[in-house]
Amino acid sequence: MPGRKYLKLMRDLSKYSFANAKIRAMLSALLPESFFLSLSEAKDIQETLALFKGTVYAGLQEGARISTAADLPVAERLIAAEESAAYKKVIFSLPAGREKDFLVLLRQKQEIEQLKTVLRIWHRKLPVAWEDYVNKDESGSVLDFTGLMSAETIEEFILLLEDTPYKRALMKAREKFKREGKLFLLEVALDVDYYERVSEAIARLSGPDRRTASRIIGVEIDIENINLLLRSRKYYSQNMSEMLDWFIPGGLRLNKDNVRGVYTSDGITQVVNSLSFGPYAHIKGIFEENFFLIEGFLYGLLLREVRSALSGFPFTIGTAIGYLVSSRRQSGLLVSLLYAKAYGHSKDDIVQALNIGG
Repeated sequence: MPGRKYLKLMRDLSKYSFANAKIRAMLSALLPESFFLSLSEAKDIQETLALFKGTVYAGLQEGARISTAADLPVAERLIAAEESAAYKKVIFSLPAGREKDFLVLLRQKQEIEQLKTVLRIWHRKLPVAWEDYVNKDESGSVLDFTGLMSAETIEEFILLLEDTPYKRALMKAREKFKREGKLFLLEVALDVDYYERVSEAIARLSGPDRRTASRIIGVEIDIENINLLLRSRKYYSQNMSEMLDWFIPGGLRLNKDNVRGVYTSDGITQVVNSLSFGPYAHIKGIFEENFFLIEGFLYGLLLREVRSALSGFPFTIGTAIGYLVSSRRQSGLLVSLLYAKAYGHSKDDIVQALNIGG
């Protein structure tokens, strides 16, 4: 009679065999590193756009009418639409269950970024239409962005999120936001709540899926916390108590004890030194060269974790998460490259800042 381990293996094979084949084919269709290097070498935005011919992003040069940086929100929407379509394919490749529910939750990150965009437009009273920056249909969002934009107060804004998972997060940050007027507080609250819900969902996965998801998402949480630490210390001068309130639990290597150590010292340099350990040891050298290069380095570490998951036992949720992380990174690189070319940055500056080819 088959043992329990054998039966479990057969269940995993049955669950992931179709999804694994489909997603690995999608992974092979992602743009190669050489394509991003070609984009960085283009002499201007028009030459950059011409390189998209024959790719899934061909719409960028076929009819989008992009000629200056002011037109790039159109490109952002097209790129986001492709990323959203990829999310749908990955999600629908899995049968109903905890694994599929987990991937649906990961897709919510897109909606959160859209909500942040609408929050910025609303808070700063920018004379722009939210539709120019958010493709609601492609993300599958059911949020009433038009209603949110017409809110008179933050309380009214939050009430319009009544039946969403975002109301609780914004309510938690509301009073401090009203006192200090820093949009940063609302954005961080959304991130903390999201990753708390992701961590809860990871705990409900099977053992192999839980271990794989914990490593990849754990590095992603470390990146969020490191960025938060550096931003809050450089731009907002928050104390340790405030920082711990917004610390995201569930990181792979960074925890609250590290944060307490960081905030026993003053100054951004001491913070960087305290964060420079293990795989993050190079942060100190990068910071001394250029503060803004750190994010590219951190995402390089995340992709390394993804490659590790993809090279391991294939019949886990790691293939799906790996693809989604890689797809999101591709979208971010494309948007950053387009803006860099529109503003005339050199190839060397782009390659260094975005960690291309590293």
